[in-house]
This record gives sequence, C-alpha cells and structure tokens, in this order.
Amino acid sequence: MPTARSDDWRGAGFMLLAMAGYGLNDLMVKLVAAHLPAAMILAIRSAMAVLLLLGLLALRREIWQIRASLTGRALLRALLDTGATIGYVHALTGLSLANAAAIYQMTPIVFMLASAALLREAIPRSGWIGTALGFAGVLLVIRPDGAMLDPHALAVVVAVLCSVARDLLMRDSLMPSPICLALLSAACTSLFGLGALTTGGIAAPEPAQVGLLALAATAIAVGYVFLALATATGGSGFVSPFRYSILVYATFLGMVVLGQYPDAPALLGIGLILLGGVTVALPSSRPRP
Repeated sequence: MPTARSDDWRGAGFMLLAMAGYGLNDLMVKLVAAHLPAAMILAIRSAMAVLLLLGLLALRREIWQIRASLTGRALLRALLDTGATIGYVHALTGLSLANAAAIYQMTPIVFMLASAALLREAIPRSGWIGTALGFAGVLLVIRPDGAMLDPHALAVVVAVLCSVARDLLMRDSLMPSPICLALLSAACTSLFGLGALTTGGIAAPEPAQVGLLALAATAIAVGYVFLALATATGGSGFVSPFRYSILVYATFLGMVVLGQYPDAPALLGIGLILLGGVTVALPSSRPRP
C-alpha cells in the first residue's frame, strides 16, 4: 500500500506544520501579553484571523459555505472554542510556553474519559495507562503544594474542559467546512475581546505590537488550515500522535526566544504527558474494521 503510506506521511507533515503554526501563535501572544491586556490581544488577533480566513475562503471559492455552517450546533461550538481560547490566552500571561502547552495536551485524555462517562464508550487498557501517565505528568508540571493552584494553570484546565465539550458536541455529526468553523470561532473570540475592552480603558497598541499580533493571526490561520489538511489526508491512527509535536515546539521556542528553561521535574512531566497522549491516541484513533 505505497499510496496509503505516502498519504500517511503527508498527513503527518501537515500536522507538524499545523502545530508549528499554533506554537508560533503562542509565542507571539506571549510576547505581546507583557504589554497589552488579554482582551485587546483576543480582539485584534482574532479580527485579523477573520480577515485571513475570509480571504482563504474567497480564494477557494467557498464563501457560500459560511451560510451553510451557521447552524445552532456550529455556533455553540464557536462559543466553547472561544472559552478555550480565552482560558489559554490568559494562561500564557503567567505560564511558560512549555508548561501551558503541556497541561493543554491533557485534552485528548480528558476527551476519552468524558466519552466513556457520557457516551458509554469502552476504554482499552492502553487508555488507562495513558491517562495515568498524563495525569502524573501534569502533577510534575504544576506541582500543587497544598495551597491554591496557580490561577493561570487553572485557566488551562478551563481551556481543556471547553475543548472537550466542543469536541463532544461535534461527535458523530455532519462537519461543516473546517475553515468555516475556524472563522466562526475567530469571529466570536474577536467580539468577546471587543466587548471586554468596553468595560475598561483602551490604549492604542504600538506598531510593533500590532505586527506581532498580525504574525500571530497568520500563524494560527496556518495552524487551522494545515490541521484540516492533516485530518483529511492521512490515517488518523498514524497522524494523530504528531499533534504532540507542539510540546517540542513550545519547549524549544520558550528556551531560545524567552529564556524559559524547564527544570528537570517539568521536563519529566512533559515527557510523561507526551507518552501518555501517544498511548491514548494510537489505539483509539485506529479506524475500525
């Protein structure tokens, strides 16, 4: 099956590019977060992403699909995606890139547990092993000490829960265009950011900050597009584990650009989360006979 194997590797390449886009977006947001409030970051970056995605739909001659995507379920998904984005952007204001990405990679594990509890899906033994590894990894990353957990770490947990609810909502339903779904999410997030800005003072961002947010919008649009290509190209069992490459990107960018060096327990935790996620992803994402 050389053609199928070729498609698998192309899908894996698309996934690596998608995660690079998400990782670069996180870096740009982290750089700007030291100077601008989260609401302004959400408003500007997401508005730019809307324009980029509209341009992409126009190039693909798929503008007509926007109207077909305006279903109640898709709009609710956009609200949940907005909640995930808000939580994650808030987390980036206080956590390192590597730690925020590591905690968020619990999403597939929590999704598996939620599917078992709500949809009565069986969890294989490897799933329980992956869950234990991932949970141990998160404990090593955040290291709760009996006091209140860091609110930024809790913000990532909120992002994880919103992402799981979003994915459960679209489970076994007819999927609209992935680009249209991304457009709805970006528009909803931008509107939330604009609404939040009206409750406080608005200071005009500097040109350099606008430039960083433009790069963030471009990077996340690249992530949206290549993620859609990855899931449509290769077999999910082969491609899905490459999603965890974002842990490598986040750790590398945090060290090189921000000087954020994870200590030994955090590195071990990141490794356990990666191993746990791959353990969960491989068996659960194989196509059924």
